[in-house]
Formats: sequence, structure tokens, C-alpha cells
Amino acid sequence: MAEIAQRTDLGLLRLMEGLILSGLSMLLVGHSRPASGAEHHLSHYWEMVLLQQRRRALLHGAKVGVATVLMAQRYQALQGLTADEAAARLAQGHVPSELTDAERIRQVYGDMAEMVIAENFPANGTAVDAQALKARIAEKWGDVQAIARAVPAPAQLIAWLEAVQGPVTPEQLGVEPELVEASLQDALFVRNRFTILRLQRLL
Repeated sequence: MAEIAQRTDLGLLRLMEGLILSGLSMLLVGHSRPASGAEHHLSHYWEMVLLQQRRRALLHGAKVGVATVLMAQRYQALQGLTADEAAARLAQGHVPSELTDAERIRQVYGDMAEMVIAENFPANGTAVDAQALKARIAEKWGDVQAIARAVPAPAQLIAWLEAVQGPVTPEQLGVEPELVEASLQDALFVRNRFTILRLQRLL
């Protein structure tokens, strides 16, 4: 990271290698999932809201960096949740119906709502069995925690972002707390993709 921050030839080489490997990963699997999780969904949600409010656009990388710290905080919280605690939360958690979610999307996504609904509930798609999904998550909780432990700690991400003079908080971007809170609730609908945001809702 120091080499990248100092903009040395080695730093630029490592940066380009990372970007190329990210692109190759997406090509291999045929979609953006390897390089686009909940942090990107928050970024896209903020972008949608700013566009609808005719506010100044923010750099994509800056938004994703800040959102990555927010998501890392949530992964860190999972590490302290035992299998029994997770199973209990999953059993007690309420999963909104497709109808309820569609109505929520209409309330928050404005003119884009029908496209977002189609993304989340495709006409030829198969409805998710929420109870079966919960049972599988509980059964695989050790794997979930292993993934959570593999995510860099929020403090480490902040240090890396600060090293390259990037923003680390929504406030530094000009994203107000109300928009952050709304995105934590509703950005999961940006893509029909299982992320930490959807897991948190189940918990």
C-alpha cells in the first residue's frame, strides 16, 4: 500500500495487477459478483439518490471505499456471534414477503422502482425458500464466520484509505447520516444478490 500511496512504478504495477485480476475474475464467472458486493450497492444507492435530488455526483471509488469500511464493521460484528446465537436470531427473524418488499421498493426508489422490482423478483425466477435458507445459514455458520474473519478489519481499511488520501467516512463525502441509514436498509435491493446486508436482515 505504501508503494501505491507514493505512486511509485511498483505501486502502479500492483494497482493495475489488482484491477486486471478483478476484471478477469468477473469474466470467469460471467458477472460482477467477485468485485461487487454490498459496498457497491451502498455506493449505487447513494448515487441514485443524489441524481434524483440533482446533487453533485461523487467519485465511484471514493463512495465504494467509504462503504467498504461500513460493511467491514458488519463483518466484524458477525465474528462475535456464536452458532447458537445466530441460529436463535435466524429462527426469530421475520422475512418480509415479496409483496411487502415490492411496496418498500416503490416507496424508496421512485421512478426506478419497477426496474428494481424486476431485478429482485424476475418473472421467470424461483422464489427463495426463506426457512430453508435460514436453516442452511445456521448449518454453515462456521463458514460464514470464516468469511467474516477474512475481511480486513475496519481500522486496517481506514489506514489503507488514509494512506492514499481517500475519504473514510460518509461525512467526508458529504453523505448525510439519514442517507447512510436509508442505504443500510434499502441498498440490498440494488442487485438480486446475497450480501452481508441481506444476511443482516435475516439475523
